[in-house]
Amino acid sequence: MANVVNIQSMIPFSDVAEEPVRLEGLKTIDSTTEAGLQTLENMRAFYTDDLPHGTLESALTNVGLTLQGGDASILGHGLAGRINTGCGDTFPSDKKHQFLGLDNEDIWRAEIKNLGLKGRLSSLTLCACNTGAGQHGAQLLQLLADELDATVRAPTGLIWARHSCCEPSLQVGSTWQRAMPGQPEPDPIDPPTQLLGAGPVVLLSIRDQDRFIPVPIDMVTAVVCHTRLAPTILENVDGKDKIERVGLEAREAAALVRFDSPLLSETVPTTIITGALTLAFNSRGKEVVRKFRIHNNSLLQDLQYPMVFYDIDLKGMMK
Repeated sequence: MANVVNIQSMIPFSDVAEEPVRLEGLKTIDSTTEAGLQTLENMRAFYTDDLPHGTLESALTNVGLTLQGGDASILGHGLAGRINTGCGDTFPSDKKHQFLGLDNEDIWRAEIKNLGLKGRLSSLTLCACNTGAGQHGAQLLQLLADELDATVRAPTGLIWARHSCCEPSLQVGSTWQRAMPGQPEPDPIDPPTQLLGAGPVVLLSIRDQDRFIPVPIDMVTAVVCHTRLAPTILENVDGKDKIERVGLEAREAAALVRFDSPLLSETVPTTIITGALTLAFNSRGKEVVRKFRIHNNSLLQDLQYPMVFYDIDLKGMMK
């Protein structure tokens, strides 16, 4: 069919999701109900012996049920230096008791002390997207390792929980960042490139029903992008939280998304929603407006077709 990109030519899910995470010991999972996502639901269905938590305190209380010298895992949505513990994939700035991260260190330190968790565990795994990545990930893991007197690890890449019958899997190219108690903070590990794609973006592949329609980048008319993250987490954007671009500047902004390399996913990863993007372009004489959701400052989700994702250079776009 003319002017249509075959779906089979897009990036298949099997190219980005690789080995299972293979968690041992006690597991406690965010109890948030997610309409239509099933990410956490799939985790809970696979780990039939898991414990639910809806707050930071209940997550750490569950961890405290681990046998002396045992292993424990906290599962949920996350980003670099953070794992949510009761708010699903959202990023509420006022719910300091529903995540574990750098922004509420005083709360989780006090709770670990109150529960007497120091020296109880052999290891703790934070199983969420990108939680161990970058400087923020390395810093959080070392702080936790020293506070717990235990090895703490978290993935640098994405986590996919695609089926209730399958263990969650790591993104291709991911590794586990590890911190050891009493040791120097580990060197930061960047997350792997989310998707494939190289060279300039000149043709956008936009999903339309059961096919992808190629849209020349010259047809882009406007881009509006905003992020909900504080500048301390999204670095080097000079405090900006929104941009609006039209004309040539809109096309330059659109080129910072790998619209030419869409991923056809089987599920939504355990990321956190960190912003939104609106794209306007001309197609067949009409202006089309498409809305997207930004995950972890690096992944763009088409809201009309939620299983379609694109890589995004958000730092470059927000400059």
